[in-house]
Amino acid sequence: MAATAARALVVIDDVDAIAGRHRAEVGLFDLFNRTRDAGGTLLFTAPAAVPRLGIGLPDLASRLASLGLLGLQPLSDNARRRVIHERGTARGMDVGDDVLDFLFRRYPRDLGALLDLLDRLDRATLARKRRLTLQLVRDVIRDADD
Repeated sequence: MAATAARALVVIDDVDAIAGRHRAEVGLFDLFNRTRDAGGTLLFTAPAAVPRLGIGLPDLASRLASLGLLGLQPLSDNARRRVIHERGTARGMDVGDDVLDFLFRRYPRDLGALLDLLDRLDRATLARKRRLTLQLVRDVIRDADD
């Protein structure tokens, strides 16, 4: 690896996708060792802990198991409401409880979908030169469905 690799961050998402594929596992094992030898940082994501992934190469499984493990949980509705409110406030929109209540009753609670809607609402408030209202939210959702 080049000299700049010492500061490299290597991120491998869905490491479970290579489980049982010997050539891919050997390649990842090699990448792991080269990155570590060069002083780089590794971050792997997977839906489960290493023993449950089905990694066939024992050395790779051992290397992965030696890493720290951080479990992530989905945000609660209250946390999602705070995220939407704070992101809206950062954009100059007053995302009130009436809007949040409406969204959480009638819109998917997936944070990605809510943030995409917030982008559309932001564009709509700017284009229409209107503040965020419940009626504007209804109009934007209806327009997206048409």
